[in-house]
Amino acid sequence: MSKNQEAKATKGGYSLRRRLISACVALSIVLSPTAGLAAVRQFGDVSTVMPEYRPIMKLSAQGTIKGRGDGNFGPSDPVKQLEALVMVQRFFGMEATATAAASRLTPDMEKKFGGNVPAWGKGYLVTAVNQNLLDANEYFPWHQGATRAWVARLLVRLLNKEQEAQSRMNAPLTFADATLIPASLRGHIAVATDLGLIRGRENGCFDPNSIVTRGEMAIFLDRAERKMDRLPPGIDEATFISGRDAILSVLDEENRLSSLTLDANARIFGTERAVALSDLNPQDKIRYIQDGDKVVYLEVVQGSGQKANVLRGEVIASLPEQGLLTLKDDAGKPFTYSLATSVSVIDLAGQMLSTSHVGPGSKAQLRLNNEGKIAEILLESVGQQGLYGTIVDINLTAKLLILSDGANHYSSYYLADNTTVEYNGKRFASLEDLAKGDLVSVEVDGSYVVNKIILQKPKSTVTVKGTVSLISRDSRLVTIKGDDGQLYAFELPETTALQFSDGTSAAIENLYLQDTVTLQLENGTVKKLVIVRAGNTKGLTGKIASIDANRRLLIVKDARDRLQSYEINDPVILDIEGNTKPTISNLGIDTSIEFELNADNKITYIKSKNTIEGVVTRVDADRHLITLRDAAGTEKIYTVETNAECQIFRRSGEDLDDIDVDDRVKVRVSGDKINRIQVHTQLTGEIIDKTSERIYIKDIDNNERSYTVNSTLKLIVPNIIKPSLSDVTIRQWAVVSYWGDEPYQIAVQTPVAGEVTGVDTGRDKLVIRQYDGSSRTLEKASPFKVDKGGTTSYGLSAISIGDRIQAFTDEQNRIMRAFVASKVSGKIDGINRTTKDIYIGTTVGYHIDSNTIITLNGVRKNFDDIQQKQSATIYYTGGYNAIEVNLSN
Repeated sequence: MSKNQEAKATKGGYSLRRRLISACVALSIVLSPTAGLAAVRQFGDVSTVMPEYRPIMKLSAQGTIKGRGDGNFGPSDPVKQLEALVMVQRFFGMEATATAAASRLTPDMEKKFGGNVPAWGKGYLVTAVNQNLLDANEYFPWHQGATRAWVARLLVRLLNKEQEAQSRMNAPLTFADATLIPASLRGHIAVATDLGLIRGRENGCFDPNSIVTRGEMAIFLDRAERKMDRLPPGIDEATFISGRDAILSVLDEENRLSSLTLDANARIFGTERAVALSDLNPQDKIRYIQDGDKVVYLEVVQGSGQKANVLRGEVIASLPEQGLLTLKDDAGKPFTYSLATSVSVIDLAGQMLSTSHVGPGSKAQLRLNNEGKIAEILLESVGQQGLYGTIVDINLTAKLLILSDGANHYSSYYLADNTTVEYNGKRFASLEDLAKGDLVSVEVDGSYVVNKIILQKPKSTVTVKGTVSLISRDSRLVTIKGDDGQLYAFELPETTALQFSDGTSAAIENLYLQDTVTLQLENGTVKKLVIVRAGNTKGLTGKIASIDANRRLLIVKDARDRLQSYEINDPVILDIEGNTKPTISNLGIDTSIEFELNADNKITYIKSKNTIEGVVTRVDADRHLITLRDAAGTEKIYTVETNAECQIFRRSGEDLDDIDVDDRVKVRVSGDKINRIQVHTQLTGEIIDKTSERIYIKDIDNNERSYTVNSTLKLIVPNIIKPSLSDVTIRQWAVVSYWGDEPYQIAVQTPVAGEVTGVDTGRDKLVIRQYDGSSRTLEKASPFKVDKGGTTSYGLSAISIGDRIQAFTDEQNRIMRAFVASKVSGKIDGINRTTKDIYIGTTVGYHIDSNTIITLNGVRKNFDDIQQKQSATIYYTGGYNAIEVNLSN
């Protein structure tokens, strides 16, 4: 995550160190209220030999400062206090906040600030007080010149060093004119000079009462930026790798290989002077500013002469099964390298791809790790071979083909009249023989027109092989690391056939991390999962019938009362509840256990189980009996103690009479009797707040609850292997799962999103065409709420055909909460590439995230494809979060 991305992810109120909506804007002699990122300019009165040349070029590129309109910058012109205050806030992204705050400047406040404050500066005074740049009660003559001493205080407060400055009010100052420095600013000047923000004059004086010029202010802001813990909006940081033909290869702050395009008129600076692209060295730390998708300003902030371990050339052979890739360099010399375990592939647009896209003929850059293996691939162009994926949609009318690589990445291609289809070398009759879910490879020309489609596997026989990297048995979700190195997440329906490789049946409880598995999919649904190992080595259960600790023998009685003798391996792993240092002697007769065997059929692991999970098939409260069916389908009758504890979430005083058939339960067994029953329930609600450790959820009945996420309460976020609360956003919905009164899992929901194509108020049903092209019919739950246009309603009649919607479902897959998107259309007049916001006639940006659907004339696009002045229709929900953006030329 870049520093700007990190700032964007921070939740809460506005501050100088947090993400703000608007980009920086321009400041001239008469300050202009609106301006955006601009291409860097050359001013007639600013020469390359001036010390302020580079800072002025930076602020010009970022849009903070503009010229005077006559082609000059006016570097020697004095800066008023209000102008300096505005420059500081705009440089660090405060314009949107200040614009919104202008109405809060009361007449009394304005009078205190000198009166007759120009309209463009009113809001900046309010935000300056809120951000502690100005004291709430201080007199602020906005029209007076900004002295060096006053600007020193402004910059120190900007960097949150006020407390340090106060502690140094009596610090000795060595300047020749120290007696001229106001006592109230001595500490600020001490801190500012220590940080190098403002330096003394050559004659040994500080010159505290001298008015700062525009050129000096540019220098001071540039120095302050180097001391910030986050970069200002519009400025990004990377490590330079190589540059060629105006294409820069860089490593971002997460050490991922990426590319940047250099503008023809870009200003490039080394650590001390203006340089050419050829003067940059591999591993130089750089900061840059983009105008649109091109870099217009670049500076080296830390030089390095190290050699980058990067190769560039044409792929001539790709052997993913052997983990090898052969590259031919510009001189024609071939090099073959092994792929690292977690190799990543990215194209010039920043889209993550799979290694299947790197085929013969592709132009690529390879970054090697310390072991000499390929860690990252930057795909500059795609060869005719090697484009693989599953058909998401094939539209013969629009002549469009959309493929998915199985990791939520999509590619779009045009079909030609002469596009051919082959399977095992044979021609199909036509394109009509292809279907959604087919696994295909395609050959394309440079304009993404498909010349040939080769059907690899029909949809009914798509197979995925790999190892298990994550399991959620309660939600029946399994994440597989495929043999191609990619991660795939699948839901296992109850109808999925699970078995071991020896043909014996299995259950999800028999699935373990690092198991090798093969999945067979049909229309995207897992129909069969085969665990590649024998069915009698792990996950075995039974009850101890006899134990001989000296001879290390154990006799176990299985669910069918059959006895089996096992030798206990030395050593053996013991997991006995309530025992920190367990031994074999701690095991008792009739104890329920789970155990594993090694290849010699010896027990290597024993877990003492006093809890059992199952589904209730019969309840006899009068006789204190309950019948449970376990995961293997075996039913058993248990006696329930008279005073057994029964727990059902949101119920009190529960007993055996409150347990129903088909309830999923977890019971604690002592001997042959149950002394506790916990019923499985779920709560669905909206995430309304969060902290670093807690999450706050409001259910459909407006009841608010908070949860601490820790080792006993697991968090699940779609497509994230090890999620934290930083991966959760407000207004998402989640399902909280309980055993009795104890929550054990919070699973964030992926909303059902798309266009409403049918509303049946009579049968309480809603039809949504999802963004993947499929349709889904949802029944309305009770209670039900829908937000539309700022109004909350309780029936489907508030929803119309054509609405774009985000819907959340309960555990029965019924729609219980819906948000209908608002709509805005017009010309895009602003784009913030850093925060991924686009603007249409407002100072508020419509935010684009990874779930936003972007299309141009019906073809799927990425955020980087959005351009200024394009016509756009945006569908957005609360917080100006765009769910769909339709572009047109």
